[in-house]
Amino acid sequence: MSHTLTTRIIFICGVVLIAIGFAGVFKNPVFGLFAVNKIHNFIHLAVGLLAIAFVVHGVSSAKNFSKIFGAVFGALAIMGFLIPDKMLFGIIESSLANDSLHAFLGIIFLIVGFTPHLSQQSNNRYELL
Repeated sequence: MSHTLTTRIIFICGVVLIAIGFAGVFKNPVFGLFAVNKIHNFIHLAVGLLAIAFVVHGVSSAKNFSKIFGAVFGALAIMGFLIPDKMLFGIIESSLANDSLHAFLGIIFLIVGFTPHLSQQSNNRYELL
C-alpha cells in the first residue's frame, strides 16, 4: 500500500465511515446527531470497506474511488438539502446533520480525487508527482 497523503485521507475517511456504521448499530442517532437505520448503517460500512479496499490497490484506484464517491455524497447532500422528505430513496435518513456530513465527505473526496497526487517525502514534506 502506498503511503501518500491521498491514500491516507481516503483510508481515514473509510475508517470513519466504518465507525459510524458500527456506532449506528448500537446507538441511534449516532453521536446524538446522525439519524440512521439498518440500511443506512450497512451503506456506511460498505462504503468504508470499499474505501479501504481501493486504497490497498494503490493511489490511482483510491483517486477513482474518491471521484465516484465524492460525486455520490455530493449528490446526496444536494438532494437532502433540497428535497423536503425525511427519507432519500426511502432508505437514507435526511436531516441537517446527515446532509452536512454527506456534503463534507463529498467535498473531501472530490478534492482528494481531483487534486494532483502528493507523495510524502522522508523529511515530512510533500511533493507533487
